Parts: sequence; C-alpha cells; structure tokens
Amino acid sequence: MEKGTVYTVIAKGVGKPDYSEKISSGITRLGTRAEYREQFKMFGALFSSIASVYPWVVSMLAPGASAHLVDQETGLATPYSFPAGYALSLLSRWGDFSQDCRWDIYMDGQLVISGIVEGGIPYDREDMLKFSSLLIDPTAASAHSVDMVFTNMGSENLYGGVTGFCLLKAMGTPEFPSTKITKCPFCGNQEVRPVTTTQVICSACGKLYIVYDLSRFKGI
Repeated sequence: MEKGTVYTVIAKGVGKPDYSEKISSGITRLGTRAEYREQFKMFGALFSSIASVYPWVVSMLAPGASAHLVDQETGLATPYSFPAGYALSLLSRWGDFSQDCRWDIYMDGQLVISGIVEGGIPYDREDMLKFSSLLIDPTAASAHSVDMVFTNMGSENLYGGVTGFCLLKAMGTPEFPSTKITKCPFCGNQEVRPVTTTQVICSACGKLYIVYDLSRFKGI
C-alpha cells in the first residue's frame, strides 16, 4: 500500500489574519435600558459665565465654594427626595472641569460617596458596584433623600460640567406621577406641570426655561 507524506501545518485562521499568539481585550460600554416601572434621573450642573434657559447652568464656582447638583427634569437643586416604594440607583458619573474638585453624595443626610477629581481631565465613571438605596433598604420600605454636592478645590474659579445618571425604580407602588414641580431659574417661582413638559413659560416672570422629560426615555 502506498503511504502518504505527513506534514505539519500551522493554523492561520479562516478568512482573517492569525493573531493566536497575541491576546488583547477591550472594554465596551453596553448601554443602559430602563425596564418596566423604571425611569432615568439626571442630576447635573454646568458652571459658566454665560446665561442660559437651562436651570442647571449656573455661575462659575469660586475657590472653596460648593454647589448642589440640579434635577434636570425639574430645575430643583438636590437633595432629591423620593417616597417609600421607590429605589434610586447611581449608574454613572461624568464631568469635565477646569479645577480640582470634590464630589460628595449623601443619603438621608449621611455621606456615602466622596472623591477628588483632577481638573483638566475628563471624568467618566461607571462603577462595578453602583450606589443604590436598595443597599440599605432592599424592599424600599422607607422614604429617602439623595444629595449631590460639588466643591471647587482649586485656586481659581471653576467652569465646566458634571452629571450624575441614575435609575429610579417603582417597587410595588402606583405608577410614576403624571406631574412634576418645576423651578424657574430666573425668579425662583415653582409650579406644577405635566411630567412630559420641557418648555415652561414662568407664570410669575414670563420668561422661558427648559427642563428635560425622561419619562419616555428608555435606553441609550
């Protein structure tokens, strides 16, 4: 019987270069989606010398000064309060600012997260273990408040922006409210508006201001 010749063949892959000797990995943002009975919440501040119709655009922050982040659906500054039957979880934090700063987060008046961020370097963080009211109240049996405070640790006025992206979950409670209280950034007047409202003509001063509607925003 005729014998064949045996060859050693180096695998080169199929249809593409062979990189079997080199292993690399990447981290890809998978995105976030609000499920049934969940809504996103955004809290932020943009420190600038330019006036704006958006309530979270505020004056530049002086050295050593602090500012509360603003609910971008209502224009109201934190603390943000939510009743029993709801849970709030922090998904990510973003910022880009000119000075070193400190970002403190309080739960029911007690400090739970604090960190120093270097100025001039964009900051984008998605924590592996995100802060959530469920960590201390797993059944959402009690009402809570969350405060987000931003402090300029630099030697000059701070300008730039910061945002905290959160998820509010209804747990065995009625549906989310159909109205919200908005605050005019020009005169401070507060009034009740449908939750879907984005453009508000203040009933007190007559000026236009704009807030977000996250009630129908389900994913990114």
